[in-house]
Amino acid sequence: MIQAYEMIQTEDKLPFRLLIHRLTATSSHWHDSIEIIFVLKGSISLYTNLKSHQLSENDIFLVNANQIHALHGNESNTLLVLQIPLAEAKKSIPNIDHLTFHCQSSQFSSEEQASFDQIRQIFAEMIQEVCKERSDSYLNLTSLYYKLLFTLVHQFSAPIDNLSNQPKEKHIARLTDVLNYMNTNFQTNITLEELARHVFLSKDHLSKFIRQQTGQSFKQLLTSIRLNAATKELMTTNHSVKNIAIDTGFPSETAFVKAFKEIYSASPTEHRKNDTSTPAFSFTNNSIEKQYIEIDMNEIYQHLAPFLNQTINPQDSIIHTTLPATQIAMNKPGRTANWCFQKLITVSKAKELFLAPVQEQLKETQQEIGFEYIRFHGIFDDAMHVYDENSAGEPLLNFAYVDMLIDFLLKNQLKPFIEIGFMPEKLRSSEHHHFHKKSYLSYPNDMQKWLFLVKNFFLHIEKRYGKKEVASWYFEIWNEPDIAIFWQDSIEAFNCFYAETYQTIREINPHYKIGTPGIFPFPSQPENPTVKKFADFLKNKKITPDFVSFHCYYTDNLPTNHAQSAQLPAYSSGNLHYLSAMIQMVKTLFSDLSIKEWHLTEWNSTPSHADLTNDSAYKAPFIIKNILENNVHIDSFGYWLLSDFHEEFRAPKQEFHGGLGLFTRNGIKKSGFFAFSFLKKLGSRILSQGERYIVTKSQTGYQILTYHYQHFHSIFLQEGQIAFDDPYQAFPEEKMAAIHLELQNLKAGSYRVTEHILSREYGSAMDIWLQNGAQKDLTERQIDELKLSTHPKVIQYTAKVTDTYIVQQALKPHEVRLIEMEFLV
Repeated sequence: MIQAYEMIQTEDKLPFRLLIHRLTATSSHWHDSIEIIFVLKGSISLYTNLKSHQLSENDIFLVNANQIHALHGNESNTLLVLQIPLAEAKKSIPNIDHLTFHCQSSQFSSEEQASFDQIRQIFAEMIQEVCKERSDSYLNLTSLYYKLLFTLVHQFSAPIDNLSNQPKEKHIARLTDVLNYMNTNFQTNITLEELARHVFLSKDHLSKFIRQQTGQSFKQLLTSIRLNAATKELMTTNHSVKNIAIDTGFPSETAFVKAFKEIYSASPTEHRKNDTSTPAFSFTNNSIEKQYIEIDMNEIYQHLAPFLNQTINPQDSIIHTTLPATQIAMNKPGRTANWCFQKLITVSKAKELFLAPVQEQLKETQQEIGFEYIRFHGIFDDAMHVYDENSAGEPLLNFAYVDMLIDFLLKNQLKPFIEIGFMPEKLRSSEHHHFHKKSYLSYPNDMQKWLFLVKNFFLHIEKRYGKKEVASWYFEIWNEPDIAIFWQDSIEAFNCFYAETYQTIREINPHYKIGTPGIFPFPSQPENPTVKKFADFLKNKKITPDFVSFHCYYTDNLPTNHAQSAQLPAYSSGNLHYLSAMIQMVKTLFSDLSIKEWHLTEWNSTPSHADLTNDSAYKAPFIIKNILENNVHIDSFGYWLLSDFHEEFRAPKQEFHGGLGLFTRNGIKKSGFFAFSFLKKLGSRILSQGERYIVTKSQTGYQILTYHYQHFHSIFLQEGQIAFDDPYQAFPEEKMAAIHLELQNLKAGSYRVTEHILSREYGSAMDIWLQNGAQKDLTERQIDELKLSTHPKVIQYTAKVTDTYIVQQALKPHEVRLIEMEFLV
């Protein structure tokens, strides 16, 4: 229930309050604040004195302090509201008591909106600043507040000659008494006569007073108050419409329904059914607090963007120069690194390994990084021509494409990590499929034919490549049966499917490495009942896979069908240690089994192929941070994926479209690629590791890797995909990170120091593309130029060291640096 007098409280350090919410209705009220309403979506009715104002999208309306007003939402709407307490405004405008503001954009034509656009721009800049979540945002917000005051005074103010238009103090007191009494007693059969006795006025005098001050009759005002309370009860309880009518003082259910329909153009039941509201956001410089109803920030960004003259992206640097040094003894043996980040790389589907661009990118990757295994879907997809049937329904097998694929991999020093799947069309039991190039994902229509295929596949590859070689490969059975996209039959059906496939392979050779399917549990759902049922099934059947295959994307939201997944927003987790939590949870789920190896066979910050942060400099520190923090806990990091050139979805029209690859479709290296090349240069012994750094040594010298990882800000985490073309809008304030290391006990002499810098300026193809105009259709020449210009910066010099070498850096967000020190003389 809205009280008669609404006191507006400002947030700490700010002289105003900024809200985004959706309006249902408020009864007549006033407050000692100036209130500016910016309608972002839909329309509302606003009542001041005896006037009614209809506001629609982009309209601006200023309610003066102590001006009585009421509001009703006419349809689904979103409002941006700024409230300035009169006491705060007086600090800057001492004579504000002698001013009134006339700011109603709906009264002017589209050609007369320039002054109102100034206010719209200020609002847009405020929201943009708030969403950066900077600790010192209040400075910029306060400057925008003063800019707003200046605009209001110079463009929209007028003097009040004798203050006669201002509500008189005695009238304010009397109206407060009237509304407080009505808000306290609206549930009873309150009458005008009863209220008149309470305020010591005649019935006629009180009726005239109410209409003069609120623009409504006593009956209309009472209905408005009751309706306001009833609407709140309707949307926050399961009470029946009849009980709500009784609870809020309506004489009957019919009277309530009639009053409700006049405002909302729908019955209470229809309104309750169609409303999916949940608490929304109140923006401040320090936090985001849920206040009213859920809003689509993506939509708000898109709406406000046209009012911004330019993208505001200040490089705010905060360097902690007093950061104490971390002292590292360089003459210690250190601990063995046992790096596993070069164990595994991934492509989407087996057939893609025949594509020339993918082969070229894979060869380049092997030359610069050198992975040991490669994982892919679809070895049994129809595109591989493995399975067919004759007219009698008898299986026809052909492993020619399989041989060509594996021969290519072995020639390029890669062993296959084979996912057994998917289902050939002739063996499918349903139409369920996924990907642009269809992969069928059902239980086999004939289990014996499926097992015949599996058995002969293994007999073929061991005959061609030898049992010893095949025993060094990895085989996982199916992909993500715990996700509806990849398995729509019951988990019990999958368990049987898995067990029979597993036993068939074991009977051929018990030494072949057979793993679980690639599972995708969520840390936010630690029970993960589907995976738990599978693990319990393995225990009960005494089946012990050689390894667990699992996937990790920083999200707890996935689509349930192919159409949704094509443009899946990010919806990333705010957990900075999401991967660590995932590893711990997976190991707990399979704790009853004696698992030898744990392979992360798909991994990225998002499952989306349309998230611009995938192309940005963000990916390098993301990769490095997660690998360094989790290297000792698992046996491989299967980064998903090598290339944007794949056939999971239709080919994107734009080179930089937010794909998950280390390469763009035309082979331009992204910053994530260079992250792996930096990691490859690390030594085999770890001397020290801490927040944002690691120091290693090798036979040739020392390596110091530093990085500044920055996670997404809370708005991006909640809303997913950003609205602006700039992917860095997804991150909070741009503070620099200080690194201060003292490398002690070094051998005295001269060292060749090579410093590699990977940042937005160096090694980020997308940033170079953005700086050059972000042309969507790149020519072959422009692609070649991007390839040549995209590389980390390299600085080399000689340093004379007596005992200690100081590393002192101020890293920008998303920046990575690698220092190599090689002893000369």
